Amino acid sequence: MNPIQPRFEFRAWADDLTNVRDRISALAEPYETRESVETYVVSAATTDANPKVRGDLLDVKVLIASRDGFEQWEPQLKTSFPIAASVLRNDFFRILGEFAPNLDRDEYSYEHFIHDIVKRHDELEAVEVVKQRQISTVRGCITEFAYVSIAGSDTQTAAVESTDLEALRDARQLTGLDAYENINYPAAIKRTIGWEGP
Repeated sequence: MNPIQPRFEFRAWADDLTNVRDRISALAEPYETRESVETYVVSAATTDANPKVRGDLLDVKVLIASRDGFEQWEPQLKTSFPIAASVLRNDFFRILGEFAPNLDRDEYSYEHFIHDIVKRHDELEAVEVVKQRQISTVRGCITEFAYVSIAGSDTQTAAVESTDLEALRDARQLTGLDAYENINYPAAIKRTIGWEGP
C-alpha cells in the first residue's frame, strides 16, 4: 500500500474574493458544498503546526516544505476523543513544540482537552471556525472557495492544493490566486485574534 503523499497548498484570504470565486466557477467541474464547525488550536510558538478538531477527531498537520510559494503539509496525528494522556504528552505537545502541562487524567474527552488543557495553557488558544466550503477541481487540483467565520469575524478564503506542483502553478494563475499572499490557517487565525509571533 502506497503512503499518502503530502499535498502542497496555496491559500488566500480577503474580505471579498468574489473575483477568485467567479474564476473558479468558470473553470471548475461541478462543486460540492460542505459546512462544518471546527475548533482550531493555535500556538504562540509556531504556525508550522495546524491542529484542529472536527467532530470527535483531533487532526494535526505539519508544514514540512515550502516550494515556489506553496506550502507542503503532512498529516502527523489523527486520533479520536477520548485521547490518552500519553498521546497528548508525547505526540500533540511534541508536534507543537510546546511544553506539556501536568496531565492528571489517563484520557481526555474533547471538553476536558479544551477546558483543562488548552484554555489553561498560556501559549495555546482554542478558536471556533465556521466554514461553508465549495469544493471543486481545476487542472486536476483540489480547489476551494469558502465563507469563513473565525471567532465571530467573517472573511473569505480560497485555495488550491495538489501533489503536482506544475498543475498547481497553472491552477493558481488561472484562478487569480497568484495576486494574493499565501497565508495558512494558523497564521490567518492568529492575525484575526490579534496574536503576535510566528
